[in-house]
Amino acid sequence: MGESFLEKKKALIEQLKSEGFVKDEAVIRAFMKVPREEFVPDELRNLAYDDRPLPIPGGQTISAPHGEASLASLGDTCASLCVTF
Repeated sequence: MGESFLEKKKALIEQLKSEGFVKDEAVIRAFMKVPREEFVPDELRNLAYDDRPLPIPGGQTISAPHGEASLASLGDTCASLCVTF
C-alpha cells in the first residue's frame, strides 16, 4: 500500500519549509486543511502532492504548491501595504 494523502501532504509541507517557501503557521494550517487531491482529475490524484502544476478541466492548471505557498505568505504583506482612499 502506498503513502496516504495525509503522509504525502505532510512530506510536501516539510519539503516546502526546507526550501523556504513556507515560514508561516497560517500557511501550514491552510495546506493541511485543503484537500488538494479533490481538485485534480481522479487519474492524477496520486500526483496531487507533487510540487508541480497539474492539468484540471477546462484547459486550466492547478498551480504548483510552492507557488501557492509563496502567494499565501504574501497575505499579511499585501494587507499592510494597502492604502485606503
